[in-house]
Amino acid sequence: MSYIREVAFVGLISIHRRRMAVTILFLMFVLEMYILFTAEIKILSSDSPKPTFTIWWHDVALNIRHVLFIILPLVVHYAPNFRIPGRSPSPNVDTSALLVQTHQTLSHLLPSLHLLSYGQAATMRVPELRKRASSWWEEEARVGAWIREDGAENSDSRQSVRSVARGLGISFDEGGEGVEEGKLRSSAKVMTKVLMIDGLKPSPHWQTHQEK
Repeated sequence: MSYIREVAFVGLISIHRRRMAVTILFLMFVLEMYILFTAEIKILSSDSPKPTFTIWWHDVALNIRHVLFIILPLVVHYAPNFRIPGRSPSPNVDTSALLVQTHQTLSHLLPSLHLLSYGQAATMRVPELRKRASSWWEEEARVGAWIREDGAENSDSRQSVRSVARGLGISFDEGGEGVEEGKLRSSAKVMTKVLMIDGLKPSPHWQTHQEK
């Protein structure tokens, strides 16, 4: 119990050297337990000759513990800070600017997401806007299909989009027997799954006060 009390006391008066102090106390505890369980105690009979010199190992360990309990808090609290040669001190990072920037980003992002959601719904309700949006998506699908199919039949063509993508390490080939799926296609599938899992969760910022 005395070691636990000392650890608590050292922890209250120190912050920077707390780990060092606890380590010293733990080593002292191990040393004292080792002496307690391994030191040989002989009970001499009245006929046995008295030794001229006797070391009471448990008393020695107890005295060292008392001295350590007095000196260690003083050293931990009053010793000056020292720096290891060749090791630069860790700078104090001010996170206030990062917090302000994060707040500004979220303040812009949340209204933008609201506007995107409401704008898409409004577009689908107006026939002219719905027709123009459908035409735009059809054109995007046509261009995407042309890009993906370029070089699909003739894989030896060096001027096709697929061949150029393979050379750049962003292949989007379909996987099959003996054919490895392209890295770009695999990454797109993974990102789509992540967006579907995280994006379909209702955000607490979008809930009304009645729903909360």
